[in-house]
Amino acid sequence: MGAYHNEILTVLPSAARTTAQSSQDFENFHNRGVKVVVDITAVTGSPILTVKIQGKDHTSGKYYDILTSAALTAQGTTVLTVYPGVTPVTNVTIDNVIPRFWRVSVTVGNSDSATYSIGACTIR
Repeated sequence: MGAYHNEILTVLPSAARTTAQSSQDFENFHNRGVKVVVDITAVTGSPILTVKIQGKDHTSGKYYDILTSAALTAQGTTVLTVYPGVTPVTNVTIDNVIPRFWRVSVTVGNSDSATYSIGACTIR
């Protein structure tokens, strides 16, 4: 049996942003879930961010939503979890697996600035 491990990932490094963002595609080989940590450290005005963990369909190349956060509007840390068997909590956790290809997408509700980073850890 090979040595499998959780991966620690920088999804989006800390920066001030005013527009929608999407991470690169991440390839999942052996893990079943992921924890995504959104850390908003500064806001200007009243930014509205919505963070989505998305899978990618290999055949069509299209993305689909697995878990969508609530609207994030202030400084703070939000943890999103995708893992089989967890108790679902709307906009926070979902009982599901992370597919082979996945990414994180951030949509914005206006052009106000938020400084944030997004990290992730895949879960065996």
